[in-house]
Amino acid sequence: MCGCSRYDALVVGQVTSTGTLVHLVQGTLEGSIEAQFAHQHIVRQGKAGVLVFVPGYEGLVDVSGELMAQQSIFGMGLQILRQLGATSVVLVAATAPLFDTNGFGIDVERFEVLATQ
Repeated sequence: MCGCSRYDALVVGQVTSTGTLVHLVQGTLEGSIEAQFAHQHIVRQGKAGVLVFVPGYEGLVDVSGELMAQQSIFGMGLQILRQLGATSVVLVAATAPLFDTNGFGIDVERFEVLATQ
């Protein structure tokens, strides 16, 4: 895995237990065009949103055991949302997640496709 243990979150507005928009960021805000699009999407929606910065994800490869590592790393990111008071979120991403998001104590209400152009 990455050897990292620090997760950061950028919170926009007041996080509520349901309906909070969430984007899991691979790396940093400065290094991720997708994160910038996600931030703009959250602001345009006028709702609360959270960008969770997942450390070390950019180094993972989606083969065999690496998919489990990805699930574990994103699982930690989803648990941060619980600490912020969210129990049910709207996942905003360019592609659907490759793992079951419901096993981490956070229900995903729906998935919104993030336009990156």
